[in-house]
Amino acid sequence: MRKIIFYIVLGFTFKSAVFAQKTSFLNPDPRLYEVFDKKYIEDIASNDTFWLVKNNYYLTHAAFFSEVPNVKEQDIQNMPVVHIKDTTNFNIYLFERDQKIKRDYYTYSVYRVAEYSNLYLVYYPSHDYIENFNRFLIGFRYQESGISTK
Repeated sequence: MRKIIFYIVLGFTFKSAVFAQKTSFLNPDPRLYEVFDKKYIEDIASNDTFWLVKNNYYLTHAAFFSEVPNVKEQDIQNMPVVHIKDTTNFNIYLFERDQKIKRDYYTYSVYRVAEYSNLYLVYYPSHDYIENFNRFLIGFRYQESGISTK
């Protein structure tokens, strides 16, 4: 009897975690309101789930900060410089709107952050980003259908 109750509680907890992750991508990230009009976001959120999921994913998965540039020492001096005052509340859409960014399809794009001595903004190659997003979508669709991915 205890095993049955344990498995029921475990299953409920797992379904709750999956539901929470799923709904987090179905609700607009607050950073989207800094870039897009509120009415536009609400219209899209109710009519175009893919747009919402794609933009929520892009906010946190298109680039990352690193303390290691992974380039040769002489290349650091020639590296493009970007200005980012606050890395904790980083909004990639605002950043891209205000600064000129070039990304490559197959190689990482690395930018030196002017305000920090050993911090770099690294964009995933577009090819890798698209593959990661497609894998995320497959997992997301499995979660929506209730099918386990394991």
